[in-house]
Amino acid sequence: MRNSVLYTVIWILLMIGGVLLLGVGRGADVYTILCDGIVVSICCLITVFLWYFGRTTDTLHFDAPQHPFRFFGVLISGAFFCVLFSILPDTGWLFLSFYILLSIVSNSLTGIAGATTLLISTMFMSGTVNLMTFLVYFIAGLVGVALFESVMESHKFALCVFLSILIQLCTISAGEILFETKSLSYESFMIPGINLLFNTVILVIALKPIMTTIILPRENLYQTINDPEYRLMKELREKSANDYFHALHTARLAENICRDCDLNADAVKTAAYYWKYGKIMEEDQDVIMSLHHFPEAAVNIINQMNRTDNSALTAETTVLMFCDAEVNMMEVFADKNMDIHSQYKTLVNKILDRKIENGILNRSKISVMDMNALRRYLLEDEMYYDFIRSNRV
Repeated sequence: MRNSVLYTVIWILLMIGGVLLLGVGRGADVYTILCDGIVVSICCLITVFLWYFGRTTDTLHFDAPQHPFRFFGVLISGAFFCVLFSILPDTGWLFLSFYILLSIVSNSLTGIAGATTLLISTMFMSGTVNLMTFLVYFIAGLVGVALFESVMESHKFALCVFLSILIQLCTISAGEILFETKSLSYESFMIPGINLLFNTVILVIALKPIMTTIILPRENLYQTINDPEYRLMKELREKSANDYFHALHTARLAENICRDCDLNADAVKTAAYYWKYGKIMEEDQDVIMSLHHFPEAAVNIINQMNRTDNSALTAETTVLMFCDAEVNMMEVFADKNMDIHSQYKTLVNKILDRKIENGILNRSKISVMDMNALRRYLLEDEMYYDFIRSNRV
């Protein structure tokens, strides 16, 4: 928290100081300088508010709340680039990269606000207060942010870089070349061409470490928190061995069924492990999920299992409910050390039919095909009862 406040103060001082000093340097009158300073101050405060609001509401991308320097570092470097851009022709400004990078290390709205603040500051520093110049970079930036936001999960960044650069070329050609000079020549495309080349190089260089240090580790989160040796699972095992093995058995059943039905097996496995964790450990479930950055799909299943989310049950939640009931049934007989192999299928059908009679399917999105696959898998899993019996403490 202390570091993020320090970064915030440094960035705001650099932005306001740069606008005021360069305003004096270019000989602007005091009223223009004050007006520019006020506008930039407001833009900075809006950007800072959006970042802190995103951190509070957990709407920033990936692990951005834990790494404020990623966002503010780009903004602080952007403050120095604003000074450089102010002495270059306006067709040479590299704001497309700032729009995209800032949106990735925060979120779309915050990134747009930060990059637009840099753009406005550069216009004030250079004395080029031109609506067309603003729109050239603002529109290209919006398109770039939208493109990258749409492929954040699929990682088709190469296509997004190409399309973003193409849009930037179109806006510069239309706004700065055709509108301003009203003529076409090789010379007029020289600086825009250098602009697009540098934007491409910056994005290609920056996206590689972003993928390896931010995006991919986040995607490997399921693998981390679904590891039985993960800290939370080890704490659960130490607290209650029976609850620990119950989670493992339920997760195994639910994961296998979801994989067969092409459902979200990773999310249901996480939910099977942790949906009772808060109650068992006597801790706040929401705080645990937030601190350990549980994926949204797993959080939704956990909330539905704990009845804190009353929306229609997802297919994954429905599978988990049946698997949990199945494991509960087998544990009851295991505690009595009973051999139920001859009655296994009858008992399973009774458990499933009882839950269906209670109306679970009336508020579930699970398909008939998936429900049939679930019943078939549970009926065929008879031998697993012996394994459950061997784990009871």
